[in-house]
Amino acid sequence: MSAFSLLHSALKDLLIQKGVLKREPQRKGFAFLVHPRDVTDAVRKYPFARYLPKRFIEFWAANFWPVVASQITGVKSLLDGSQIPGWIIVCPLLPKQLLSDKKKGIDMIVRCVDLAEKLGAKIVGLGALTASITRGGLDIHNSIRISVTSGYAYTSILITENVLKLAGRFSLPIGSVSVAVVGAAGFIGYTTTKLLVRKGIRDLILIDLPNKLERLQHLTFHLKGSFSNLSIRISHDVSDIKVADFIVAATNAPKAIITSDFLKPGSVVIDDAQPSDVDPDVIKSRDDVLVIEAAVASAPSIDLHFNFGLADRSNIFGCLGEVILLASKGDFQESFTGEPDEDMINYIELASRQTGFGLARWQNFLKVYSEEDLDRIKEARKNK
Repeated sequence: MSAFSLLHSALKDLLIQKGVLKREPQRKGFAFLVHPRDVTDAVRKYPFARYLPKRFIEFWAANFWPVVASQITGVKSLLDGSQIPGWIIVCPLLPKQLLSDKKKGIDMIVRCVDLAEKLGAKIVGLGALTASITRGGLDIHNSIRISVTSGYAYTSILITENVLKLAGRFSLPIGSVSVAVVGAAGFIGYTTTKLLVRKGIRDLILIDLPNKLERLQHLTFHLKGSFSNLSIRISHDVSDIKVADFIVAATNAPKAIITSDFLKPGSVVIDDAQPSDVDPDVIKSRDDVLVIEAAVASAPSIDLHFNFGLADRSNIFGCLGEVILLASKGDFQESFTGEPDEDMINYIELASRQTGFGLARWQNFLKVYSEEDLDRIKEARKNK
C-alpha cells in the first residue's frame, strides 16, 4: 500500500473510534490485540518510516492511536458452520512504553478494545504484553463492554504439548525429564507448571524474582499436596537452568536473560516471552540446542492476512488461537481473565480438537527445524 493509503486507513480507524464513521452491524465477531516488538515492526507496517529517526518513530508510537492491521477470515462457527469475522488490531505502543507507563498502556488497550467493539467484535484476545500489563485482562475488565480473554490457557497447553512431544522425539521418559520454568510466578509460568505436573513431569526448577517467593512456595505446596514423587526447587538465579533438559521462558523482562553459557548441550528452550527471553546469539551459534517459539499452532483454513513471521500461513500464536476457539464455540458472553483454571484448560483442549488445531512445525525467527536438526540435538545429549 502507498503511504497515502496507509495513512488514510489509519485516519478511518480513528474516525470509527470517535464515532464519526458508523459501521454496518455485523454478525458477532472477535478481535486480537498486538503491538510492535520494536521500531522495525513499525517500519514494516509503514515503510516510509524507515527514513525517519528512531526517536521520531518512538514519539510517533507514543502518540498514535489503535489501527486495524488486517481482517481474519476462514473462522467458522462450530454451532452452525457460518463464517465469523475477526480483526487484528495494533496497539501502537512499543514494549518499553507499555512497561514504563502502565496507566498509559492500559488506557491505550482500552481504546483498542473500543475500536474492536465498534467493528463488531464481541470478544477480544490479548496478545503479548497487552495481556501481562493488564494482569490477563483483570485490570480492564470493568472498563470495557465486551468480553476479553488472556490467551493463557491455550498458550500453556501448547507449551506443555511441546515438552511432551519433544521428550518423546528424544526418547526421554517423562518421569525423568527436568524442566525449568523461568517466570514461574507469572500467569503462563504458573499455569504451565501445573499442567506439566498433571501430564507427568516430576522434576521442576521454578525461577522468578525474590519478591515472587511466596507465590512460588504456594504453588509448590499445592502441587506436592496433590501429586507424589515431585522434586521442586525454587530459585531466583536464571543460571540454574544449566541442569534442565527443557527451559520454559515466560517472563516480561525488557531484554534477553538467557544466554549460551546457561544452556547444556541437547537442551530445549521453549520461548514464550515478548520480547524474547533468549539472546539471539544462542540461535545463531549453538547448533546443539533447540530454541523454539513456545506456542505456535497450526490452524488450517484460517487466513490472518497478516505476517507474524511464522513458518506457514496456517500458523498462529496460541493467544490468538484461544480467542478464535472461543469465538468458534460461540462464547461471547463470559470473559476469561487472570489465571486459567482446570475447567478452562479442559474446555480449550476440547475446542482445539474440534477445530483441528494442532502443534505447528518447531521453529524460531531464524529457521524451521528439520529432522536432521533434531537428530543432532538428540545426539548432543548423549555426548554432553
